[in-house]
Amino acid sequence: LRIPSGYAIVQRGTKEMSVGNRIQLQLKTLSPNGLLLFAGNEGNTFFIEMRGGRIYYEYDLGSGPVSKISKNIYNNNKWTTITIFRVGKATQLFTITQGPIAEDFAQFSSPGEETELETNNLIYIGGLVGVPDDQFTRVTRESFRGCMANLVISSQNVDLTAADVQTAGFFPACIRQDIRVATYPGPSGGYTELAMLDDLDLMDDGDFILRFRTEQPNGLMLYTADDTQGSSLAIMMKDGAVLVVAHRVETAELLTLEDTYNDGMWHTINVRRPTRRANARLSLSVDDNEAVVEAFASRNMKTGGMLFVGGVPEGYDLGPITVPAAASEPFIGCLADISSKHRKITFATRMRDFNAFYGFCDLSLSSNATEGEVTLTSPAPTSAAGPSTTPSMRNDGPCVLSSNPEDAPEDPTNEGAVQFGVLSDSRVEFPTLKSS
Repeated sequence: LRIPSGYAIVQRGTKEMSVGNRIQLQLKTLSPNGLLLFAGNEGNTFFIEMRGGRIYYEYDLGSGPVSKISKNIYNNNKWTTITIFRVGKATQLFTITQGPIAEDFAQFSSPGEETELETNNLIYIGGLVGVPDDQFTRVTRESFRGCMANLVISSQNVDLTAADVQTAGFFPACIRQDIRVATYPGPSGGYTELAMLDDLDLMDDGDFILRFRTEQPNGLMLYTADDTQGSSLAIMMKDGAVLVVAHRVETAELLTLEDTYNDGMWHTINVRRPTRRANARLSLSVDDNEAVVEAFASRNMKTGGMLFVGGVPEGYDLGPITVPAAASEPFIGCLADISSKHRKITFATRMRDFNAFYGFCDLSLSSNATEGEVTLTSPAPTSAAGPSTTPSMRNDGPCVLSSNPEDAPEDPTNEGAVQFGVLSDSRVEFPTLKSS
């Protein structure tokens, strides 16, 4: 669920914001894009945002912009601290830290002679609202989705959970996210290797379910096998249909014959192998349509050694299983809600990945990343400032957050944090900051 209007507005009550900025905040997010903080007026801007998982900082005092973007990617659901200290046209301090990782930018200045930031006396946090799209076109219109804490503006602590702060659709705690959806962008796709639960066997008696959304006709969606690859299962798109290949001494192939599913809509795959039957069979159904059934009598088929979603690493050998050429093409699209025997498998258990975006589905994403740039989430964006593209995030996919935040578990390590993007129209309204 994309929340287009999650934000907080702070009244700027001190001259210090014009002549200098002392900003510090902590954030934790899975989303690659979103506005963190903005202040400005026509021709004058100061903002921090997420761009492709990186942290982007820019300001323009009226004589032209200056910007910096982080080398590392930070939308990995870990607490990250941003510190900025600007005096006049010069940023004397810009640091980003996340655990042992630290980026420290050398002092830099904006062009021209202007030294003060002219603003409309408002500071926007988490989203830019009530502003025409053709104004401040260098600033993203995508709202921040994640947690924020320990916000300091102009040397003043801003308590996001204060009792006198008016809120609407806003949750004053950072709830634990159950990461159930991932996007693998074109043209190269990506993959996620998930940690398997010791006692979980995808081919044990019961249903194995996953949901997918794609506009491409081919691509490997899932591969699982035991440690020797003697038992394996692959699920893929083939010419718009869904193909399942299972191997254990013998091989079974199940292909949906009449329908194609690369229409950009969500579809649900159900693979079942009832081992207790005398004549064991393997069945495949999509969207509860009539199942395709094949005999598959191999017993003791364990696939709990490895689980790849979205594809496999470049050059990875699938072992003795025989799959069509479609499996070698990248899956481009979204995968979500993976479960086996009613037990969910989440992307929070990922061990390694490449070119994967977590927590939302967006078929419009693209990336030119190569596997030498393996990261936890999104690929590198271009550093040139410009209008940010807001991905389509209609409510047609699984929401990574509970629809009722009070029912979701709060992470005790996130004490004092608040969460943006929990409910529609979420926002926070702050009283005027007192002068220093």
